[in-house]
Amino acid sequence: MNQEIIRRNLNDIKSSGILLEKILPNIYVNRYNIFSDIFIVSEKKGMYVHCMKHCIKGTGCVLYETTLSEKIPDIINKEFIEKLELKPIYISKKALISINTLREASNTLKKEELKIASEKIIQKINEGLFDNF
Repeated sequence: MNQEIIRRNLNDIKSSGILLEKILPNIYVNRYNIFSDIFIVSEKKGMYVHCMKHCIKGTGCVLYETTLSEKIPDIINKEFIEKLELKPIYISKKALISINTLREASNTLKKEELKIASEKIIQKINEGLFDNF
């Protein structure tokens, strides 16, 4: 895994105004930009995708895995994300947005929950949920 991309991605997390809002049970998206951050919760595990604001195609989105030890609030802020022990498990090869990174990673890592989450988010987009975001 390219450590430089991971380092830049983690630095971008620290400097970003992240505010994730629960849109479905176990699925959170960035309140300011639904295409930059997605957090998925499954049992005691979490998956977090962060796409950097300024990235070159295929070098800005990283999927992290983390173990969850506390209750997840309905609104997740940057401080909550920074407390997690994020373990990078996938760097996007061509996606520029978090939803496409979920799809790409689900195919590569064979994680069906990522594909399901991306489909549910797209369904919410089609329903107009994010028109007021």
